[in-house]
Amino acid sequence: MINILHETSEKLLQTINDARQRFMNIPPELWDAKPAANVWSKKEILGHLVDSAANNHLRFVRGQQADTTFVTHGYDQDFFVNSQKYQDTPAAELIELWYAYNRQLAQVIKNVNPNKLKVMCVIGTHEPMTLSFVITDYVTHMQHHLEEIFKTN
Repeated sequence: MINILHETSEKLLQTINDARQRFMNIPPELWDAKPAANVWSKKEILGHLVDSAANNHLRFVRGQQADTTFVTHGYDQDFFVNSQKYQDTPAAELIELWYAYNRQLAQVIKNVNPNKLKVMCVIGTHEPMTLSFVITDYVTHMQHHLEEIFKTN
């Protein structure tokens, strides 16, 4: 169980380090471009990943407080992105916030109590899932959205 935490932490660090380098090749106008009115720009996708980090940070920590089941709310992704005006935030600021937050999350993941990985997490209306799944799925979710960012418009 400790191995999965170490592997996930390392995978997260590798993912964010690689992405941070690739972000430097994206011209400013592509960060701002919205493919359609109701489709997020690259900045809004990255802002969503900041929100994901914040919400999952609490899940990773609070999930360890539970004995068997941890219940928490989900969040309205569009509301979070729109209310925080990520579209109006400089891309460089979003990149540094996202990067720093995820470096911290890698540390959190590496230090999760392995005895808590089987705690069941109920997030909003989703089916229960183990804390282990929530942690590993976080990186998968991030990689999915990073690929969206790296697609050209």
